[in-house]
Amino acid sequence: MNCPSCGAEITADRRYAHLVVCDYCQSAVILDEKAARVIGKMAALMLPAGPFYVGGSGRLAGKPFRVLGRVRHGYRNGFWDEWYLARDDGQTFWIGEDENNFTLEVPERGDTDGIQFAETQPGQMVTLRGEQYHVDEKDVAECEGGEGQLPFAIMSGERIPFLDLSSGERFATIEFELDGETQIFLGRRIDPNDIVMDIPRDEASRAADALPVERAGDGTHRERIVRSGQRVVSIKCQQCAAPLDVPRLGQSVVACPSCGDEIDLSLRRVECPQCQVTVTVRGGRDTKSATCPHCSTRMDISRSQPSAMAALVSSDRPRIPVEIGQEVTLRGTAYHVVGYVRYTEQEGSQVWQTDEFLLYSSETGYRWLILEDGHFSLSRELDERPHDVQPRSEPQKSRFTFLKHNWVVFETCHSKTQITWVEGELPWVAQIGDRNSYMDAISPPLLLSAEWTETEAEWYLAEYLSPQEVAESFGKTVDQLPARIGVAPNQPRRSTPFQRQSPWLMTVFAMIFLGLGISALTKRGEQIAGMTLSREDYTQEYLTEPFRIGRDQTLCRLELEGNVNNGWLQLDIALLNERDEALLDFTEGCSYYHGVEGGESWSEGSRSSSRTFRVDEAGTYRLLVLGESGAGGSHEVTLTLYEGTAIARYYLILFGMTLAWPIIAMLRTLAFEGRRWAPVLDDD
Repeated sequence: MNCPSCGAEITADRRYAHLVVCDYCQSAVILDEKAARVIGKMAALMLPAGPFYVGGSGRLAGKPFRVLGRVRHGYRNGFWDEWYLARDDGQTFWIGEDENNFTLEVPERGDTDGIQFAETQPGQMVTLRGEQYHVDEKDVAECEGGEGQLPFAIMSGERIPFLDLSSGERFATIEFELDGETQIFLGRRIDPNDIVMDIPRDEASRAADALPVERAGDGTHRERIVRSGQRVVSIKCQQCAAPLDVPRLGQSVVACPSCGDEIDLSLRRVECPQCQVTVTVRGGRDTKSATCPHCSTRMDISRSQPSAMAALVSSDRPRIPVEIGQEVTLRGTAYHVVGYVRYTEQEGSQVWQTDEFLLYSSETGYRWLILEDGHFSLSRELDERPHDVQPRSEPQKSRFTFLKHNWVVFETCHSKTQITWVEGELPWVAQIGDRNSYMDAISPPLLLSAEWTETEAEWYLAEYLSPQEVAESFGKTVDQLPARIGVAPNQPRRSTPFQRQSPWLMTVFAMIFLGLGISALTKRGEQIAGMTLSREDYTQEYLTEPFRIGRDQTLCRLELEGNVNNGWLQLDIALLNERDEALLDFTEGCSYYHGVEGGESWSEGSRSSSRTFRVDEAGTYRLLVLGESGAGGSHEVTLTLYEGTAIARYYLILFGMTLAWPIIAMLRTLAFEGRRWAPVLDDD
């Protein structure tokens, strides 16, 4: 079949295609039963970073496929591509490519289960096809064009409201079309390593007869090379703007003869639209904005043609301990510091500032090094989402479980945080003045953050870094780092293993001593003697009947109970052995008074008392009693002697001493937590 516009041959399989884009004139050709007709022009699209290209073939997880076509959608934060593929058995499917993430998608027509574009906000949870999803993004995309064979008609410039949803490894996109119909794409993330092309794209590009230049839908020239396997042959030094002649083959690093700055030709490079120097991009293919080191111009590089946004004023640059371009090693991974953002939050006269440094590694991708009040944390973006949390309305100190951790909501801020400085490379088009909202939840040393704008919501997990680890990573001493102020939200309370374990161990001992003390209080022992003496008996010397103590080194307890009423009695008691030798003597007594005064009853004293003593040897003993008493009552006294008793006070003293340590540890923990929560509680 030939193109109705230019006559070039068009290859199309009517089993899969309803629209074909001519490779030569970019005409969009509709295929129907009678004839092919042109409905407009498509933009010639730049290839993204992934392996796919129209006309290519390969295997996905070992299963063969052919790439039939592609559609590109652009929005304010960048663009994504949707690749239309076919298997050998005739089945077709889609793979979405967005920022080097690939999602296998299956389109569905049907109801959105009540999900409305206007009423849905990023960060909230919605239910689709019986499963809960987190709303990651809400925006309006514009169709930038397509190529190859497509199963439906598209038009450049068509605007499509969309929602991006996620639920663990599952993803969904809802496209709300203007004609009232809705397209739902359900999918899952796939590993890029599972995608293997039969002929790599670079080899296919070198084999092409010509290098197409990207054009807009109206045919205007955009000066964007679509496919190229060759290097740029003329560049300018990004430091001094001196022109450099770069050989097509040879070394990968070229040094500027004027200033000595080195340019790595293996990295991505863009031309500054302000001063035309060549800027090296170290942050990978996902970088969407960068700063020209020569003229300090902020550039939007989300498209192939960079555009200038604003020029940074060097006098306003914050003083920071980390430099862009610096190499660091954290947790065993080597990173380059490629970007920097300062966030400022103001509440009345109080101002808080947070510095975030973007780290990039080709192995692990992006990480954020966060600095606030001298405290450092290392953060990464999460694909997982907590299903039972609404970050926009979650109350402070509410609790939830996520990623096998128990979290406490620390703080929620609505549109008070704005970017006051941005520099270097970032994976989004960031500008000074941009605002966002956030919710922080803590499980020290971890910090879980939800961040959202009007169009996007993301989740991050950060871990607190000790000053020693940060200092070693940057080749500095701890004294060269910013001084820590207060306690960070996710700062753990550092302690030795002894400090962590000793409160629990001492609590166990305290409970043991408490149990022994209670047992001693209730354990009288074995009664070995008992007698009741009248006043006539004890006012003269009274010698009791002999009694037997059966064990050596035993504790005995003598209990005294006197029949006194508003009176007193006092006894001098001696313990005599078989030879009538006094082994010990002591004084014991009791007093009890009571009455009514002013219509209220009162009492003081007690009618009983006791004395504990030790007997060294078993044997036969007697008590010698001599005493006196005051007025009140019959003044009879009952003496009861027990053998094998226990002294409770020693156990209770040990209980108090051992319990003091965990109490002190608890008070120190409460003081530490008080310092952690003080800024946000005072703010409330």
